[in-house]
Amino acid sequence: MANANWSNPTLTSTYTNFVPEVKNRDEDCATQFASFTGSNQVTGTIKWDSSANRWKKWTGSAWGELTATYALTALTTTGTASFGGNATVTGTLDVSSGITAGSFAPDSSTAPPNGISLSAANQLLFSTNSNPRITIASDGDIGINDTTPTAKLDVNGGIKAKGGTSGDVGYTFNSNDTDGGMFSGADNQIQFKTNNTPRLTIEGANIGIGDTTPSTRLQVHEASAAACTITISNTEGLAQLSADGDKLSLNADGHHFNNQAGSNKVFIDTANTRLIVGATSASHNLHVQGTANITSTITANLFSGNGSSLTSLNASNISSGTIAAARVPTLNQSTTGNASTATQLATARTIGGVSFNGASNINLPGVNQTGNQNTTGNAATASLCTGNSITASNWQASNATNRILYQAGTNNTDPLPAGNSGQVLKSNGSSAPSWEDLGSLGGVKGFISFTGSNGNVITQSKLTVSRTGTGAYTITLDSSIRDGTSYGVVVGNVDEERADNQKTDGNDNFRNCWISSRSTNSFTLRAQQFNRETFGHGGDDEQWAVRHNRVSCDPDEISLIVI
Repeated sequence: MANANWSNPTLTSTYTNFVPEVKNRDEDCATQFASFTGSNQVTGTIKWDSSANRWKKWTGSAWGELTATYALTALTTTGTASFGGNATVTGTLDVSSGITAGSFAPDSSTAPPNGISLSAANQLLFSTNSNPRITIASDGDIGINDTTPTAKLDVNGGIKAKGGTSGDVGYTFNSNDTDGGMFSGADNQIQFKTNNTPRLTIEGANIGIGDTTPSTRLQVHEASAAACTITISNTEGLAQLSADGDKLSLNADGHHFNNQAGSNKVFIDTANTRLIVGATSASHNLHVQGTANITSTITANLFSGNGSSLTSLNASNISSGTIAAARVPTLNQSTTGNASTATQLATARTIGGVSFNGASNINLPGVNQTGNQNTTGNAATASLCTGNSITASNWQASNATNRILYQAGTNNTDPLPAGNSGQVLKSNGSSAPSWEDLGSLGGVKGFISFTGSNGNVITQSKLTVSRTGTGAYTITLDSSIRDGTSYGVVVGNVDEERADNQKTDGNDNFRNCWISSRSTNSFTLRAQQFNRETFGHGGDDEQWAVRHNRVSCDPDEISLIVI
């Protein structure tokens, strides 16, 4: 090391000294003043301190650290660069590998496309793709996609945690609680754990409390034989719903059952053991505001009240019990004695002309002894006739209005129950006859009977009629009996025919009906009559002849069936 005196050479330097003095200065520059111990160097001289491995600057009196007044426009290192003090970078620091530092403090408020900036005083901003991603505020709040966080972690967007097993906790709430928190044990499921045990499970739209596989919207499970209880409370009191085995209990002083509009309809006052229907309060254990229909037996030790509302009580339904004498009104006859001990009528009556007071049997002429019995009157006013048509010992009158009577047994005649309109009577052999629909008889699909003049229906089943003109009718089949074009029609109508040997002109009402056309759904019925016309050949013994002219007509009534 030359360690030159940087005041030399001078104008007075000899040639012999000039060359070494210049050479010494060149050697100092070439070695970057690494071990310089010379003198008179220029203020601002930069030297490399090999012992400290750093650049130093001559202040004019001593070697000091480089300051911001000395800046490098670019610095590229091929190895590891170490800074013993602080490194201030006013531009961009590009690092292809890692940076190790005691601290890193950006001071630019302009966010880089990808990097860290000082977005506000004491606030860091991490950016990617020229967008702010993470903000660390001066108070320690962290925002993800939120540049103004108001909580320790403020996330604008969803959070996804994955990995681990069903026993891992994906998210914990307390650093001291390592076995409690929130995690997703399976797809479409979130679970909350305490003491390393799942407590609440959300699976799809179902929520389970104490149940990890809920099958309903809310499922609460007690993992023991103890009752499972839910408590609902406010500052005034509480109610509890519990299940023990297959029994459900609702613990409260009262239970209101309201309609959808919120009106109370049934109230169970459990504090006072009362069931109230249609009201909100009562003084009896069972209170019904309105009518009640009870189809079975009422068992009670006491009925109270004056009975003023019992306007249609059937006393025959009271099978036992005692009515106080004070409650029985005065009747218009003596009630002394009873029917079981009476031996005769107080006033004798006449039966068939024979006096009868009940003291002994009587004989009636024409009944149980020889003689004639007065039969004045009729059976229509008789309410009971003992006997039957054979032995006159067991005949019971029946109401057979608009019904058919049939012999149900050797000495028994019964009315057949009324059938439905349009049904026909069917014989069932030795069994009672019955009314049947035509369709159930086999083969018969429908029938109709109507007046020819206007098509008014008298009776019908599965068929309808429309009169389209004189003697022309369209019959339509109901869709329930259409099964193709194969069907038969039986037509019946009244013929009024006079003998041909009557020499009289005019209508003889000889009529007939026939099917003129048909389809799957309907057929056309035509009706005609033959008008008589007579004419003679002259002479005393006039010969005469008869001919008939066929014209359309409306029969009085037409009946037909479809098979």
